[in-house]
Amino acid sequence: MKVVIADTSPLNYLILMGVVDVLPRLYHQVLIPGEVVSELAEPGAPPVVVEWARHLPAWVEIRATPVSSEPLDRLDAGERAAILLAEAQQSPVLLLIDDAEGRAEAERRRIPVTGTLGVLRAAAAPRLG
Repeated sequence: MKVVIADTSPLNYLILMGVVDVLPRLYHQVLIPGEVVSELAEPGAPPVVVEWARHLPAWVEIRATPVSSEPLDRLDAGERAAILLAEAQQSPVLLLIDDAEGRAEAERRRIPVTGTLGVLRAAAAPRLG
């Protein structure tokens, strides 16, 4: 079973578009580090996003960020935490991330990625079988 981990921006955009519920239909469960929840709920975030972050649906599981000695300073806290969490998984993983530098770092680490548009494309694709 594939483990799906989300960074902040795909969740933010899917919530704002009113289609975040495609995630459990596509992936059943999504893991997020605490840093992502903090970013979604920070001052200045859209109220609907803050509300969602305060009342996470049952299909979202918060996981602790693994400790790393590598700083990854060019990434924000959510991207860094999501990449480290993805890297620590034993099962095949898919990382939902939009930021170009974050995607490049994940790909450098051989972590499969998709972004908001990839999620929307997967949700729109006809199901076989």
